[in-house]
Order: sequence, then C-alpha cells, then structure tokens
Amino acid sequence: MMNPFDPALEREPQPEADFQSLMKIETNSASAWTPPEAMPAGMREAMFLSPLYYFIEMGYGILLKGAGLDVLWDSLLGLALLGMVIFGFGVWRFKRQFG
Repeated sequence: MMNPFDPALEREPQPEADFQSLMKIETNSASAWTPPEAMPAGMREAMFLSPLYYFIEMGYGILLKGAGLDVLWDSLLGLALLGMVIFGFGVWRFKRQFG
C-alpha cells in the first residue's frame, strides 16, 4: 500500500518531462522521420547542429546503401567537429565551475 505522505511522491517528474521534450525536438529536427528536403529552410539549417542528424546519415549510408568511408567522410567529419565543440564547451564549463 502506498503511503500518501511518502516524500518520494512529492517530487515532481519535471526533469524527465523537460528531457523528453528536448528529445522530441531533436529527433523531429534531425531527419529521423522527416527528410531534410521536406523541412522549411530554417529547420534544415538548424538540423546540422544535431549530432543525431549525422548519426542517422551514417547509419542509413552503411546499413541501406553499403557505403564506405569514402562516401560518408563528410558526415563523420561533421559529427567529430560537433563532438569536439560540445566536449570543449563541457571542459570549459567544468573548469570554470570547479577549477
């Protein structure tokens, strides 16, 4: 039987809801369900800021087309550059907070 005065029940699931909202935005804007050609111009340009876009492009290229690195180098480069920028920002923020 649940205790209505349990402190665990008082916590709101707000962080989970925020995370789910962000993931919905990212998956919808990363050409997971909508091809880039069908998106508005602004959305198509913002899509390049999502690492999921590059991952999906490489996954489709490898699994469906059998493409190699000679075809997928631009997606791999975009994913690596975006990863370095996000990692660098994280290191900078960590040093600023704890350093």
